[in-house]
Amino acid sequence: MSNEPFPVIRSHLYGPGNNAKILSKIFDTESDAVILDLEDAVPHNQKELARNMVAEIISEHSQEGQPYCFVRINHPSLHLVELEIDAITQKGLFGIRIPKVETNDDIHVVENFLKIAEQKKDLQIGSIKIICNIESSKGILNASSILQASDRVVGFAFGAADFAKDIGVWQPDDFSFLYPKSHLVITSSAHTVQPPIDSVYANLNDESGLKESSALAKNLGFFGRSAIHPKQVPIINEIYTPTTEEIKKAQSIIDALEKAEQNSKGAIDVAGDFVDIAIVKKAEGIINLAQSLDLI
Repeated sequence: MSNEPFPVIRSHLYGPGNNAKILSKIFDTESDAVILDLEDAVPHNQKELARNMVAEIISEHSQEGQPYCFVRINHPSLHLVELEIDAITQKGLFGIRIPKVETNDDIHVVENFLKIAEQKKDLQIGSIKIICNIESSKGILNASSILQASDRVVGFAFGAADFAKDIGVWQPDDFSFLYPKSHLVITSSAHTVQPPIDSVYANLNDESGLKESSALAKNLGFFGRSAIHPKQVPIINEIYTPTTEEIKKAQSIIDALEKAEQNSKGAIDVAGDFVDIAIVKKAEGIINLAQSLDLI
């Protein structure tokens, strides 16, 4: 696992690796990160085509910073990983998403090929990060071990559809996933890595449902969400952006604490609410997030 500072990424927009039209526009959206997909979005007979297209689009958008570029590779069991990593490892690739991670071996295979590719391309060893997509009961049970498999691992992304299929959920909704999501949040916190990333929301026309679902995940401790269409991105960004009122309240808490310390007072209240150290830490987190997003 990696304890390095991770950039603020609220939205992660998927783009099929075999769709030239989408790939040509994906870096121009409002998404904080893009995920060029070589896995589920690409039929088997177009894997090579997609691999070459994704490698080319990364080279054309090799700038550092937003939108951060990730590639979702195929699972190591398909034996496409060596070819994929050799093609996509280049300047401009921020990280890799490994789908359906269940054991440390899934990560070790990818890491070995990454080291070879980084050396070959004269990139810093370890510079390309790994996000592990957790999409099964086995992945949930092995979450702690998975995080510790490599210093490249920066966190989890949850995959709701495959998880529902794995455990036999008939009609999945947000409440079907409260336990696995909470487990990922707690595991991430225990290992001091970034909070997990929420799964895609499949209904493109249900904006209110996307807002409600994203707000619930945020309250569970998630940060950020994957998206399958650019029109979902502004909604996701809004959910994970502190409001003006939240920023004002957070700043008032920090100001009140500073004043209390100057007057040698331990306990403080803000607008009638008792404030302890946990609330102060939360307020500091909101201010730090607002600063990262250039809101203050």
